[in-house]
Formats: sequence, C-alpha cells, structure tokens
Amino acid sequence: MLDNTWFMVENRRTHRQTLAFHVLGAYGYPAGVWRGRVWALHASHQATQADWEAFLRSLDVSQPPKLVITDDNAVIANAVRAVWPAQPGPSLPVPFLARFEHHLHVNGVEAMEGDGIGGWAHWLRRRLDTAFLRTEGWDELHQKAAGFAGTQAWLTSIADIATQVAVRHLLPAHHSTAALDTALGTVRDFLDSRTFVLRNKRRTNLALGLIRLHLNGVDLQSRYHALLRQHLDAHGGVLPPQRAGKDTGAGPRTDRAHRAVASLRR
Repeated sequence: MLDNTWFMVENRRTHRQTLAFHVLGAYGYPAGVWRGRVWALHASHQATQADWEAFLRSLDVSQPPKLVITDDNAVIANAVRAVWPAQPGPSLPVPFLARFEHHLHVNGVEAMEGDGIGGWAHWLRRRLDTAFLRTEGWDELHQKAAGFAGTQAWLTSIADIATQVAVRHLLPAHHSTAALDTALGTVRDFLDSRTFVLRNKRRTNLALGLIRLHLNGVDLQSRYHALLRQHLDAHGGVLPPQRAGKDTGAGPRTDRAHRAVASLRR
C-alpha cells in the first residue's frame, strides 16, 4: 500500500500557509504473514515521480510485491511501473497495480449526485455497491447507467478498472490503503505541532524511523538499552558526537546550493 500525507506551515507574521514537506509511506504484508507492518516513511520536499521512484528503490524487498494498492494517484502508479515493470506471473502480472475500492466508490457517488441521483437507497447506487466486487456487478452498472451523462463519463474514465474487477478473486485479500492511512494519521499526530521547526531533512527522517518502530510495536526499552550498551562497549564508553545528526557534506557553510540538498524547505 502506497500513499502520502503533507504538512503545511504558517508564516507567523503574514499568516500565509505554504507547503512544508510530504511524508511518503509504504505498508505491506510479507508473504504468509497475516499482520502487516509499516515498511518505510520518508520526508521529502515534494512528492514527484522521481521522489517516489527513489523511495520505492529504498524499500527492503528482495523481489517486487505481488500486489500494489494506490489511492488513484497517477504519479505513484507511474513510479511503481518504472521501478517494478510488470512481469508475467502464473495468473497475473507482477506486481498487479490496483486502486483503492473505497475511493472509486466515493468518486462514483459524486458522479451520480451530479446526475441527480441521491441517497443510498436509489437503485443505481445499490448497483454501485457491488460494481467492484465481480464482473457481473460491473457490467450491470454500465447497463443501468445508460442515460446518466455524468455517471457514464466517470465510468469511461475508469474503464481500465474492468481488469481489476475481473481478477479480484485471484488477488490477495487487501483492497484498500486504510492500514497505511491509519499509520499516516499517527505520523500527523506526532509531527503536526512541530512542522514549523522541521527543516532538516536527515534529522526528520531519523525521527520518522523512530515513529515507524513505534507503529510496528518494536520500540522496546530493552532493545534500545541493548543497542546503546552495544555501542558503548564497542567505543570504550564514548557517546557519539552530539551533532552527528546535522546535515553533512564537503562544501563550506556558505555554500547555499549545497545546504539546500538536505533541507525540507526549498
């Protein structure tokens, strides 16, 4: 599951809000494991295709995932295809790129409202509820939408979903990005009040690493204690330099172009 969230910052003098940075996120289920985990969180000034490609290449995966779910974001989908070109599989291409069903449903409701179709009890709305579950429901929605211009235009714009519907029974039983959305919500809880001061990209990503450990339930005091003791034993009891988390590089401090590379604000 791939998605991102973004943080705004307000200028305290002008009260004008500008984009501070994005956090790209990946959540996955290792083969044979029922419980998922946050694979990675990464802060980036933008969320371009190049940013997503770099993020995907950083994931600790030995082979492409069988299924990738996105929230109808073409930038993410293009990055997935660039990093993991579809390869023939026993039944499906790998990875299979699917879209979040709930998001499709919400878009369908909006299209129908534009046609004057309101309320969940309307017969066309009921057809929508089964449209992404099986081919019969998808075909029936197309048939029933005849004469509703907005709904028909929406169905035409997502015509490729027919393939996703047809093979749904062959895919892993995950059809949404909800687990990742929940994790990104926790990231927001941690970072929202600190957005204004989060400018150093490296330190922010180190903080996101700690948040990821917390989300995965492995930020154990005993483990931290063991790692700290291991470092101290290996270095004669000497702590790391206190400013080891600063942005690094060979250029002088006055080299603005160099400093900007590691900044979340550009």
